[in-house]
Amino acid sequence: MNDRQRAFCQYYAADPDGTAAAIKAGYSKRTAAAIASENLRKPELLDYIKQLQAEAEAARVADLVEVKRFWTATMRDEEQRVEFRLKASELLAKSSGEFVQRVDLTAQVEAQVEEDVVFYIPDNGRPITKKEDIDQNG
Repeated sequence: MNDRQRAFCQYYAADPDGTAAAIKAGYSKRTAAAIASENLRKPELLDYIKQLQAEAEAARVADLVEVKRFWTATMRDEEQRVEFRLKASELLAKSSGEFVQRVDLTAQVEAQVEEDVVFYIPDNGRPITKKEDIDQNG
């Protein structure tokens, strides 16, 4: 990959307009569209563009480690209001699985089918509206 191709990839990763990226990278305006098309078919350049886009996305979005660091800093900051420090400690504990609750639920449910209820059979889409039809078609 040469310097202009590298520059093209960097401009394209920031703004996916191939012609504009080619011009900014130093290619002539007359051949920019063709060069962009050619560059975007090269696997090495596409991989580099994907890498640049992934790096840019990672920089924009906080990962869990960054969020936990923020909560920890907030929790330990004695100048913060107590309710903010408590909330940060709660969120930090929850993210570590400290407040996991397990609830087992069992229930018996009874249902009665009324005549005006319409069922649709997925395989043929034919509506069934009568109890006899339901009994026959299962």
